[in-house]
Amino acid sequence: MTGLYPPSVGFLRFSTIAIAAVLISGCASDHRAALNKPPEFSESPSIDKEWHVFAEGLSVTIGGLQKHQFLIISEKKRNVYIQFAAGGNLGMRVEAVSEQFYPDLGEGQRKMLRDFGWMPPTYVLGPRSKGPPGGSCNYYISVSKTSSSALADFVVRTFCDVYRTRRPTALQYRAFGDKGDFKYDLRLPSLGLELEPRSQIASGLEKSAG
Repeated sequence: MTGLYPPSVGFLRFSTIAIAAVLISGCASDHRAALNKPPEFSESPSIDKEWHVFAEGLSVTIGGLQKHQFLIISEKKRNVYIQFAAGGNLGMRVEAVSEQFYPDLGEGQRKMLRDFGWMPPTYVLGPRSKGPPGGSCNYYISVSKTSSSALADFVVRTFCDVYRTRRPTALQYRAFGDKGDFKYDLRLPSLGLELEPRSQIASGLEKSAG
């Protein structure tokens, strides 16, 4: 989480802070109240079914993430993403894109994020800074005692109600593990999503390097 994946066509690649410094911190306590609300859908029955299937797959996927593994779920055509950092016994940090990286996020949507239980951003990320050792430049939560199914439903509600993602087929994912000197990609077929194209990742890295 220290700049391995800088911003690309809109994805902030965990360039915030180390897991140990942020998970289960005093300013981001267990969000069970928000997570226990079931998802609400407003689309057609067929699309509702797609979201329910996706929520089930997401629950299985995040329930299986190990310490120092990361998952980024992003839209293919907009700079919208929600990302997960697994901390083992410490719990899980989850971040949803803020207006800094998605300027079309309106005030009503920002209020909805806060009402859902997301903590608001605590700083603006500069072009060459990594951020302070706490908080986030995105909306965020840190959870320790919430079931993976409740967290999956919470994320689905955020995609549907806040970012107005029409259906799961609009999403893609990138997943990887990072143990310092040992970094590796993850394949997560249980998500039922397409992998983010490597060309998109490389493009973002080249732009940031320039």
